[in-house]
Amino acid sequence: MSDPLYPASRLDGNQVLKHAFNETTQRLRTDAEATIVNADIDVSLDSLEDSVAIGDSTTGDTLKINPDGSIDSNVITVVYSKRLDEIGATIYLGEAAVGSSESASTWRIQKITQIGTVLEILWANGNSNFNNTWDDRTTLSYS
Repeated sequence: MSDPLYPASRLDGNQVLKHAFNETTQRLRTDAEATIVNADIDVSLDSLEDSVAIGDSTTGDTLKINPDGSIDSNVITVVYSKRLDEIGATIYLGEAAVGSSESASTWRIQKITQIGTVLEILWANGNSNFNNTWDDRTTLSYS
């Protein structure tokens, strides 16, 4: 059932972005009066009927602040298969969807090394994307 405050859209993601972002002014379009203060991102809405919804398209997590001040949230906990490999002073930590093959490009991998009293934690290919193979952990580039 469709939420009357957020009716279903037939726009794809790129169309939604084009409608939400004004390229001329380099600003997001809003249908409520909003004030953004510094980088703290304090927002004031001028209508008692407005609500704010924030979502993460990667995880499906959502947070909605209703006009009455109540908060609705939907947090999805994702369970990953994990691997840990200790080679000398280096530890490799990998995560992937449950059931992933160690040779599949579905892993995100961290390389953890201790230099003196400092732990250095680096990501394979410099990011946390799930696009590496666990089998290649020792030959990947980390940053």
